[in-house]
Amino acid sequence: MNNLLGLLQEAISWREVNDADLTICEAGPPKASGKEASFERNEAIFVRNAIRRLFRHAYAEKNDQEIVNFAALIDDYMSRDSYNCLVYGKEFQKILAYLQRRGELGQARQLLEKHLSSLGVLDRKGDTMSVGRFVANYSYSWPVIFFDTYTKLLIKQGETAMAKALLAQALNTGKLLDDAAVMLRKTLEALDGKKVPSKFSTIFVKKADLDPRYLAEPSTERVALAYLRKKLHREGVVADVDLWRLIPTLVRGEMSPAHLATTYASIVGVQPPKSFYHSLIANRDVFAAAFEASFSATFGAVGFPDLILYDEHHFRDLLFVEVKDVNDRMRPHQEAILNAFVELGMACQVLKFTQ
Repeated sequence: MNNLLGLLQEAISWREVNDADLTICEAGPPKASGKEASFERNEAIFVRNAIRRLFRHAYAEKNDQEIVNFAALIDDYMSRDSYNCLVYGKEFQKILAYLQRRGELGQARQLLEKHLSSLGVLDRKGDTMSVGRFVANYSYSWPVIFFDTYTKLLIKQGETAMAKALLAQALNTGKLLDDAAVMLRKTLEALDGKKVPSKFSTIFVKKADLDPRYLAEPSTERVALAYLRKKLHREGVVADVDLWRLIPTLVRGEMSPAHLATTYASIVGVQPPKSFYHSLIANRDVFAAAFEASFSATFGAVGFPDLILYDEHHFRDLLFVEVKDVNDRMRPHQEAILNAFVELGMACQVLKFTQ
C-alpha cells in the first residue's frame, strides 16, 4: 500500500497526498493476486484510476487550480503513448469543455491537434490539416469523438470551411464503421442546414396520458413494453445488452427454456413470456442476420434495441424498439444498429416519451 501511495505522490508532485484524496480514490488499490506481474498491473491501474477520480472530483467541485494541475498531468500521460489517449478519454473531453467555457479555444485546439496527430487521425503539413488514418475507430472510440469535437471547435472559431472539408475527408475514407459515420454525418448535416430523414420511424408518447399501471413499472423500458403490449396486441421482452449477448447461444439451441427463464429473470427482474424462447427459435435466421449486420454498424455488442416484440400466436412479425425517456436522445451506435436492421427488412421503431 505504501508503495502505491508513493507512486501516487510521485504523480501528484504539486502537493501532498492526504486522507481526503484516499477517500476519493476509495481508500485502496485493487485486490492483488499475489503474483508479481499482477501486482505491477495493479499498481498502474491504481494510479491511473486515482488520477481520474481525483480529476473528476476537482472538476465537480470547480476547483480551478486542481483542474489545471490535473489537466497538465493527464496531458503528460496522453503525450507518452496512444493507449493513454484512450484511457483518459472522458477526462480529456472534460478538460476541453473546461477550456472552452473559459474562452481558451486556442489552447483547446492546440491540445486536440497534438493528440489527434499522435493518434494518426490528423496529418499536419505546414499550416494545413488533413485527415490521416481512421483504422478500426468507431463512434464510441475516443479518436472519432476527439475528431468530432475538433471540427465543432473549428466552427466556433469561424473556420467552417476547414471543418466541412475535414468531415468530408473522414466520411470518404471508407475506414469508419456505421456508428462513427452517423456521428460525423450529423455534424456535417448541421453545418449544411440539412437533416437526412431516419430510416426508422419515431412515435411520441406523452407520459401523462399513460395508464398509471404502466407508469408503476420499475424502468422506462418496462413502461414502454407494457404500453406497446396493449397498443400493438403483441408479446415482448426487455432486451438488455446481456440478453442480446445470449441470443446467439439461444438460437443455436444451446440453452434450454428453463435456463433462459432463470437467466432472463436475473437480468431483467421478471420472468420472460413462455413464448419468447419459441420466438427466438422460430426467427433464427433473422437474429443471425441481425448479429452479422451489427459488426459493420458498431464496435461490439452495443446499441441493440431495448425491446423485442412479436406475434405470440405464430412467433413471427418481429418489431425492434429503442426506448428514449423524456430527456434521453439517440446515440450514434443505436441509430447505426436500427439503420442496419431496417436495411435487412426488419421492422424498427423508436418510442420517445414526452412530458
